[in-house]
Amino acid sequence: MLSHGSCSVIISRAASLEYPDEKWQAMLQSLVNQKYIQIQKIFVLELQPKVTAYVGAEEHVTETIAITTIRCPHYGIGLDLAREHLATDFALWIHSPQAPVILKESACFTFGMAFLRDPQAGLAYSDYTVISPNGIQERQLLEYHRGRVRDNLDLGVVFALKTSIFQKIMLPKNLQYAAWYDVRLQMS
Repeated sequence: MLSHGSCSVIISRAASLEYPDEKWQAMLQSLVNQKYIQIQKIFVLELQPKVTAYVGAEEHVTETIAITTIRCPHYGIGLDLAREHLATDFALWIHSPQAPVILKESACFTFGMAFLRDPQAGLAYSDYTVISPNGIQERQLLEYHRGRVRDNLDLGVVFALKTSIFQKIMLPKNLQYAAWYDVRLQMS
């Protein structure tokens, strides 16, 4: 059952594609500004194909939110390392390596409410908006059905993972390219 308190955030980011500093700061500020549910910890998964896995030192964004950087050769290892340190009811995984994501102030609350409405759910995702030089595009996502797991299914870039279920699945250490596909498959 979801408590009144907190969630963790896992951010996938390619080390070779640095976000402009002001965009990174805007993304972090959108996490700090979450209403109703406090974010306890942020894990940044930096994809660096030629390194062995490394969990970096903790930094603080605010007095209450800490960031831990995990440098990893692929996201399967990074997800596994972050998962070991989750101590909240759910985690948001922001999987947008090339561009930062700015969350609305009620995003964590909305995902938390989805888990309260359906206690059996292990995964939640949402429609989203892409703002680009070409304008604003609404991305309406497909409804997910039990057993529907395809490698080309667009579920967006922000996912809520119920920690109690996420910690029970097995993530192979050698899962280089299909970490998200495997997580979805096991949690469905």
